[in-house]
Parts: sequence; structure tokens; C-alpha cells
Amino acid sequence: MKMLSRQSILADDFLKSIAPLWVGGLVSLCLFLGNLIFRRMNLQGERYEWALYLTLGTVFPLLVLLICWVDRSGYVSTSIVRAVKLGLVLSLAVLSVRFVVEQHQYYVLIIAAAQLAMTVSIKAKQAKMKPYHTLVCYFVLVVAWTASVRFLYWEPFKVWTFSSNYRFLLFILSLFIVATNISRDEEEPYNSSSRIWSAENIAAVLLFGMASLRSDQLFDFLTSYNHWGVFVGPAQMIRQGGWLLWDVPSQYGFLSILTLAFFPARSVWQAMFILNALLLFLSAVFIFFVLRSLRPGPGNFWFSLVVTFAAVFLMPGLPNVLTGPQVVPSIGAFRFFWCYCLLAVLVWEHRRNSDAEPKPYVLLLGCLTWVLGTLWSVESATYCAAIWLPAYILIVLRRHARGYAEQNNNKASLYRVAAWLAVPPVLLLMSLGVITSYYLVRLRHAPDWYGFYECAFSFTSGYMTLPIDPHGPVWTLILVFGVLTMIAVYFLRQGITHSSLALITGAWGALWATSSYFVSRSHGSNATNQSAILLAAGGITLFLLKGEEVNWWRRLAEMSLVPVIVVILTATFGNGSYLASYLSSPQIGYRLKIDSKLPVVDSTLVTLLRTAHVESSDPLIFDDTILLPALSAEGNNGVELRSPPQAWLPTVPFELFAHIKEDRSKVYLSRFIARRPLSGWLIQRKDHPYTDLPWLADSLKLTHTPTRMAENADWQIIWFDYNQKRN
Repeated sequence: MKMLSRQSILADDFLKSIAPLWVGGLVSLCLFLGNLIFRRMNLQGERYEWALYLTLGTVFPLLVLLICWVDRSGYVSTSIVRAVKLGLVLSLAVLSVRFVVEQHQYYVLIIAAAQLAMTVSIKAKQAKMKPYHTLVCYFVLVVAWTASVRFLYWEPFKVWTFSSNYRFLLFILSLFIVATNISRDEEEPYNSSSRIWSAENIAAVLLFGMASLRSDQLFDFLTSYNHWGVFVGPAQMIRQGGWLLWDVPSQYGFLSILTLAFFPARSVWQAMFILNALLLFLSAVFIFFVLRSLRPGPGNFWFSLVVTFAAVFLMPGLPNVLTGPQVVPSIGAFRFFWCYCLLAVLVWEHRRNSDAEPKPYVLLLGCLTWVLGTLWSVESATYCAAIWLPAYILIVLRRHARGYAEQNNNKASLYRVAAWLAVPPVLLLMSLGVITSYYLVRLRHAPDWYGFYECAFSFTSGYMTLPIDPHGPVWTLILVFGVLTMIAVYFLRQGITHSSLALITGAWGALWATSSYFVSRSHGSNATNQSAILLAAGGITLFLLKGEEVNWWRRLAEMSLVPVIVVILTATFGNGSYLASYLSSPQIGYRLKIDSKLPVVDSTLVTLLRTAHVESSDPLIFDDTILLPALSAEGNNGVELRSPPQAWLPTVPFELFAHIKEDRSKVYLSRFIARRPLSGWLIQRKDHPYTDLPWLADSLKLTHTPTRMAENADWQIIWFDYNQKRN
């Protein structure tokens, strides 16, 4: 009997040690079954990838909620629930073995063993792990490392790390720093280094400010100029009298472009530089202090500093050459800033209200932040909805539960719940009403709200798409997604009103929603561009686990996040040549008057403009590749032109119309010309005439007549007279 009892205890202990893994099993099973179902439905390409993505964001969380509800409700016997979870764990084991074999990254077996040994040595004061505990940990680490090494997409991680003594030593150091900061169980005494305004924290904030203002590679090549142009062009047209949601198209949103247009800077280029730097700075500060809150001490300071710097300033862009997020603003905080704002509100709500009723002003602040994030751009609206609305509902339900417990008045509590749930839609409708009323007063018609989201349709329908590489960084995103879900389940087991559930739900929503950016165009860089979001979500998870007792849920989550952070550090700081260039060139890295870095047009075009007597006041549009806005107001080679010139068509830049249907392009042109009927110059390359664009040529025939032309071997400039009689 004693032997049976002992075996029963061991079996029960083993089942508890693998209990968290059923969440990962459900993730892998949803992907596996989704793959089979969608292939049988003959879904291919983007439709297939979006179907899997939406399955993870809808069907999967519903199944998680169903299993947790069944487990807590008692309607189904405990043995059946355990059998289901055990089946999910077994499916994870089978599919994970298949995954590891298919990825062919067998060196991770050694790395996983090294991390496990390091973790065990760090926890030497804790109770020794039983053999099956060690086996479970090793299994999780092998899967985590297999997924994480794929984050370094431009070169095999093995070649990158082990072919250089410097990178190998950096890898070992990174593994030690990350493991010691994440995996330590013992409580550390409070000291001054954990204070927000300690000297070292202030120094870190100043460093982030300097990094945000770097301009090393801005406009050194056409990519940077073009990516800035889709922001700067619409903002400049607004400064010249255009209107978003009517006669000025916008690829990257509404409030984002208005903020640029009305930012108090001499030029929109300068406004873009300052605003982008400010948003990068604030996102870095938020992530740094989330990580800094994990524990006091100098070790955590250096951990928080280097990890934040790598994820925010080095990994986004092209991490193999460390271009950083300044070159392409759409990959960094300019796109994801409101995600950080809402996560910051949720962190604040958690810290202030974990043991008390949530304060109303915190909820109102979050709702206002959500409205601003929604109006920022259509992508930001999606991100903010996934972050704030589920978390907000959970907070309101927590208020209802506590209010009912205190007042024992169910009817009054239900009225309060309904009132609070109505706040977000009411605020949004009020905002839309104010905007619509402003358009009605100023333009005498309502805004064309289709313009808010039409560009997003071109990307979801296949524009510039790339297929997801099954051997690429997608697995890192799925790994962190699984870890966040596992911890959400851990808190959900303790009740839907648990104080940590809203925050982990917001972090989960941030990661899932922003991953759509990678799904829409699945280049490896679009995954590494999410490094800061990954770190913010992972940091929040560690922040929440800090207050929990040491258990298997916490231990497995912490160990699973270590490989992701180590790979980010090794990939960025291991890039020795580009890192040395980044650190040794401060004299060219800072130029606050960003207009001075804009490139200069071809000298033959300058000669042609002078010959044609083009005046500085002449309205002018141009081919995107000409770089005409680089001409300064002082002139170049004797030609004085505005920078940027007055636009007589809403084609600044032409790239804006690449994502719009032809009939909609004609609508924007007709509206712009109707409001501002102007004549003007068109500058084009001779091998790229405007007649190659039917939507432009057909529209101009209705309103303008070409009357003058000048050309040389490469360029052609045409003066178009506006025909008032035709209109």
C-alpha cells in the first residue's frame, strides 16, 4: 500500500509538472489542424496565412476559455478534463519532436543543456529538481531554442555565433546575464538603485535620448527618402490647404499625418524627425522601466539597458547592418506607439489597483488613449482594440465583482457595468461626430471615411506580399505567443477577476495584433521589427510573475523567454563592424536640422529647370525618384525652388497612389483640382512618362492642357494649364 501510495504521489507530481504544457499543445494542435483544414479548403498564399493567423486570435482563445471554464465549473468530471489536457501535452510532445527534426538545428540540444545547467546552479538554494522535472525543463528549452534561433534570419545562428570568438563569448555572457536576471527566485532587498530617478536610471534615459536623435543613414540611399515621403508628402499637402479623408490620400493614417502637419517645426521633414525621435525615446523608456522593475541592483540595470537598446534601436530595420528604426519610421514607434501607451496605462492600473477597486480616472485615461490610438491609423486602431477592449472589460468585471461583494446589490452593479462598458464606444462616436461636424462646417460635406482604411485593403489582398518561411522567425513569434497564453491561463485559473489578468491580456493582444504586420508581408525583417513589442510583452509577463510564488508555471515561462532575449543580444551586439561604426561616428550621427541631409537632385535637371525659367513660386509635381524636395529654399546652382514646392495635384509622393484603385485615384485628383484649380509643372524622367499611369493621364485630359515643354537626354518638364472652361 505504501508503495502504491508513493507511486500515486509521484504520478500526481509528474502530472502537475507537465500541466502548463497543455496550452502549448493547444497552440500546436490549432496550427496543425488548421493547416490540414485550410489546405483541404484549397486556401493558398495570403488567404491561407491569414486564416491560420485569425484562428490563433479567435478560435484558439475561445478554446482556452472553454477548457478553463469546464475545469472550474465542475460540470465535467475531473478525470475527463485531465485526460483532455494530457492529450494536448502528448500532442505537443509529438509535434515538437517533428518541429525540432524539421528545423535541423541540433546544436540547440547542447545550448539547452547549458542553459539548464546554468539555471540549476543559479537555483542552488532551492530544492533540487527531480529527474522528470529536469526532463520537462530540457524539453521546453530545446523547443524554445529551436524557435528562437530562427529570429536571426539573415544567417544561420550556428554560423553567426560559433564562427567568431567575439560572438561566442558574447553569447555566453548574454546567456549568463539574461538567465541570472530572469531565473533567480530569491527575494532581493530594496536599495536605491531600484528607484526611478536614481543616477544610473537617469543616465540610461539620456542615452536613449541620444540614440533616438541619431541620423547616420538618413537619406544616404533612396529607401529612406521614399519611406519618409509617404508620411511627409500628405502632411505637406495639408500645410498647403489639402484635407485628409477627402482630397489627400494617406497610407499611414489620419491623426498621425495631422500631428506631423501641425507640429511646430520649420518643415515637415524636421517635424517627422523630431516626432519620430520622441516616440522612439518614450517607447524605450517604458520598456526599460518595465524590465528595471523586475529587481534592484546593478546587474538588472545593465540587463535592462542593453536589452532595451538592442530591441528598440538596433534590431528594427535591417539588423544585419544595424540601420535602426530612424531610416524607415513605419517599422518602429511611429507605428506601434499607442500600443506602448495602452500597456503603460494597464501597468499603472495594475500597480495602483491590485488590492483596491480600480480608480475611474485610470479607466477614463485608458479610454481616451484608445480613442487617440484608434484615430492614429487603421493599423493602430486594430492594435489598440486588441489591447484595450478585452483588458477594459476584465477591469470593469472586476469592479462589478468587488462592488457587488461590498453592496450586495446586483441590479445596481449591473447598471454600473453597462455604463462603464458604454464609455469606449460613446467616446469614439463623440470623436467621430466632432470630426464629421468640423468637415461639414469647413468643407460643407462629411469626410470620406473609406479613405481611412482603403490602403490597408491593398496589403491584406496581396500587395507586396511574401510567403511565411517555415524555417524563419515566425516560430519566435509563436513561442512568445504561447508563453503569454500560458501565463494568462495561470491567472485565469484563479478567477476572471484576478488583478493580473487584464494586464497579461493586454500584452497578449499587443503581440497577436501587431503580428499582423508580419503576416501581411512576411519578410524576416518584419518579424525583427517587432523586437520591442516582443520585449514589452515578455517584460510585462516577467513583471507579473515577480509577485507570484515559485512554481512550474513561472519557471517554464521564465526559461522559455531566455533564448529569445539572448538571440536579440547576440544578433545585435555581435555585429561588431557595424556596431563599431555606430558607436564611433557621433560627429556624423547628429544633425538636428534634418533638411540639410536631404539629397540633391541631378545637376542636368537643375540646368533644365533654369533653362525653362522655372520660378520658386511655380506649382510643381514630380516623379518620386527625382528627389526634388532636396532643393533648398536658397537654391542650387542658381535655381531657386521651394522645398517642398507647391503641389497642384495630390501626388506628393506618387507612391501614395500605388495602394489605391484607379477609380479612387481619379476621385482624389478631381476633388483636389475642384478645391484648388491650379496650373503647374510636371517633372518626369523620359523613360517614365506620366502617360504610363492611365488614372493620371485620363484625369488630366479632363482638366488641364500641356502647353509648354522642355527636355534633355534624361528629363522632361511639362507645363499644364488649368482649363476653366472645361469645368
